[in-house]
Amino acid sequence: NTLGKNTITKRNVILSARKTNGNPDFLLYPKFVNMEHKEDVYVSNKGTVSSSSEYSTSYRATLPLRNQVVFYSEGWLTTNGVKNGWWQYDFNDGEHCLCGLMLGCRASSSSGYMNFPKTWKLLGYNFNTSEWEIIFSRDDDQTMYGINSSDKQDLRMYWFTENTKSYRRIRIDITDNYSGSDYSAINCIKFFEHVVPGQSK
Repeated sequence: NTLGKNTITKRNVILSARKTNGNPDFLLYPKFVNMEHKEDVYVSNKGTVSSSSEYSTSYRATLPLRNQVVFYSEGWLTTNGVKNGWWQYDFNDGEHCLCGLMLGCRASSSSGYMNFPKTWKLLGYNFNTSEWEIIFSRDDDQTMYGINSSDKQDLRMYWFTENTKSYRRIRIDITDNYSGSDYSAINCIKFFEHVVPGQSK
């Protein structure tokens, strides 16, 4: 039984089994959202990148999106001395019902994990109420670094498949990191979305 041996397939089949008016809420498998930007392009045909601050032009808010396939060791950093901040994206093609997020920590430094977000929220903007709504949050996220230096993770995947709301504007809002000072850093940002029947882009 192939289904019984593949937990990922089982998970996605279960997701697709929820029905509304006789039709699945979502099709099989979350879909990768292509948000690729060149490192110095904030506004593209895909959307608009903005942030609360940038350490310098070498650590632009666009860097986590520069290549959605290749892993890079550097990305977006908040201003030096400011650990809190936000990274924002406005989709050009309308609303997306997000269900997954991959984040990467700064890999160019052995202590890069210290600047990875520890307390943060993924928010969606409701244009009808002019308020931010929480899609997903971490109040005290597990460290990206283990007991030994070889245990360090560069990427972490988060799933929030219970989300059923779609948003055109999203924001990663960082409150704290592991160092408690300096700056916060995210070197990779990749989103996944539910494929809603009749709304696939």
